[in-house]
Amino acid sequence: GYGIHGTSAPMCIYQFRSHGCIRLHPEDIEKLFSYLKRGFQGELAYKTVLLGQDDQGKLFLEVNPDIYRKNINALEQARRLADSYGVKERIDWSRVATVIESREGIAREVSL
Repeated sequence: GYGIHGTSAPMCIYQFRSHGCIRLHPEDIEKLFSYLKRGFQGELAYKTVLLGQDDQGKLFLEVNPDIYRKNINALEQARRLADSYGVKERIDWSRVATVIESREGIAREVSL
C-alpha cells in the first residue's frame, strides 16, 4: 500500500523523495481526511499529461517529468485528452509543444 500524509516540511512536496508516500500540505491532508473514512480504498494513477478547463473556458495543459521512464508520448496523450473532451479545435498546438518540451509540471494555458 501507499501512505498519504501531511508533512512538516512543505517544500518537499514538490520533490521526488520516495516511491511510496504521497505528501500533502497539512491543510490539504485535513481536508482530504474529512471526506474519507478509515480504510477507504482508492486508485492511484500515473499520469504525466493533464488537460483541464477553467470556468471561463480557457484550456490548460500540464506535463510532468516521466520519472518512472515509461516512455509516455506526451503529444499523443494530449491529443487523446483533447479528443475525449471535444476541444481539439480550441487548442494552440504550438503552445502544447512548448509545454511538452519544458515538462515543468505547471499547468499552462494552451487555448487558441
